[in-house]
Amino acid sequence: MKQVVRKGVSDIIVEEVPDPLIPAHHVLVRPVSSLISSGTETASIHTGSIASQVTESRIRMVLDVMKLEGPAATIRETRAKLRDEYAVIGYSGAGIVGEIHGSVSDIQIGDRVAYGGEGTGHAESIVTGRNLIAKVPDCISFDHAAFATLGAIALNAIRTAQLGLGDRVAIIGLGLIGQLTAQLARAQGAQVIAIDLRAARVRLAVDSGADFGIAGGDSLADRVRAITAGRGADVVILCAASKSSGPALTALEICRDRGQIVVVGAVALEFPWHQAYLKEIRVIMARAYGPGSYDPSYEKQAVDCSNYGSRGRNTRSYSPIFRHRRITASQDRGCTLRARKPDSSRAKSKQGNWYRARRSRRTVKMGARAGAQ
Repeated sequence: MKQVVRKGVSDIIVEEVPDPLIPAHHVLVRPVSSLISSGTETASIHTGSIASQVTESRIRMVLDVMKLEGPAATIRETRAKLRDEYAVIGYSGAGIVGEIHGSVSDIQIGDRVAYGGEGTGHAESIVTGRNLIAKVPDCISFDHAAFATLGAIALNAIRTAQLGLGDRVAIIGLGLIGQLTAQLARAQGAQVIAIDLRAARVRLAVDSGADFGIAGGDSLADRVRAITAGRGADVVILCAASKSSGPALTALEICRDRGQIVVVGAVALEFPWHQAYLKEIRVIMARAYGPGSYDPSYEKQAVDCSNYGSRGRNTRSYSPIFRHRRITASQDRGCTLRARKPDSSRAKSKQGNWYRARRSRRTVKMGARAGAQ
């Protein structure tokens, strides 16, 4: 079968590989749509100078290997890794179940499913654990269902933050997961402040329902204070990916006294102790798709303990609340879901890089199941 892989550190190729085996508690899916998570999947691709990617931690790792293996073996291994190493990329998609292991009893061949899991992205066939798939209703297209894994990550951030009606939430980083998080926070009844360095991403977030949008800048904190009547954000959700501590420092600055910062993206966490102490900030990590993530007993052996029910719930919950590329909090039964379509009559004012959406009426039904805790 054919599979998209990364060769070395810069080449993406389509390779002919053997058909995968199906271990216990796993299913084989024939993907119809697979999603490219641009931030995660391109982070390991380096088209410039390798020297620009050298960090102190990587130098230390090479030196540690050299102590054990010797210089010659270390050089050979490093060269091989840079030139010939293969890596499977992708972790979100949707398709049709082609085969199942005998240990799986609640999934049938031919079922429409969304799938996730490391290395399950772009191939003619993928194998993943039973706990990492969710059935998809007939009324949801495969293109939309392919977002389920990223949607589960965003939904886990919302549940980790324990958002309530009227909470003022700042979301820093408006890539795919940031955009989904902003829409889910709005559906939960929060007031959303969408923040990114790119104005186009900010405008997209506002068009998709965010109450305010700020495109970076030195006066970002002042604008957040103006929006929140001087208090700051109740919750800041960090969806950015950065080797710099800049996003974390921004989150600390705009978070209110005794507020909380929820970390979703891979960012450097370096806070000035005194500032964080005086504000008594709580920093919470949102682990991928929810409880059970990265636990082999859950992902590989389908052990679903009571406190691990959230991951499957996040994936199952997300698929039915996403249609027409818009999230809605209005959900009835089955396929009667209707997404809120873009309102072309909604006026937006732009003051510098500050976008605010004016609404003549609210289109979100509060207390709906989609964002319920």
